[in-house]
Amino acid sequence: ETIPHDMSIFDAAGVFDKHNRRRLPVMKDGILVGQISRKDIVIAALKLSGHNWK
Repeated sequence: ETIPHDMSIFDAAGVFDKHNRRRLPVMKDGILVGQISRKDIVIAALKLSGHNWK
């Protein structure tokens, strides 16, 4: 399973939940452009909600 580069963090969170993975590759036009982790999703969600947990 991969994540497209333009997928929202909320949709990406659903992919992580569905596939029970810790990291997923991020693809653009069939080329690997990075990876995203569950931790990245949590950090982004917290920033969007206005919380800054350390």
